[in-house]
Amino acid sequence: MNRQNRHPSGANRRPESKVQVAVATQVTPARLRTLFLYLSAFALSSWTAQQLLSLL
Repeated sequence: MNRQNRHPSGANRRPESKVQVAVATQVTPARLRTLFLYLSAFALSSWTAQQLLSLL
């Protein structure tokens, strides 16, 4: 693996760029859907909490 890192073609690349590419490729529609579900559930719970507090 050290030989691949020292390859002339990858010498100019920084490790951060590889990490950013890996993170970008992992953003799949399924992950976006789960993130949307989490956000919607949080918004619904906060809205329900406000409604219950207003009833009190």
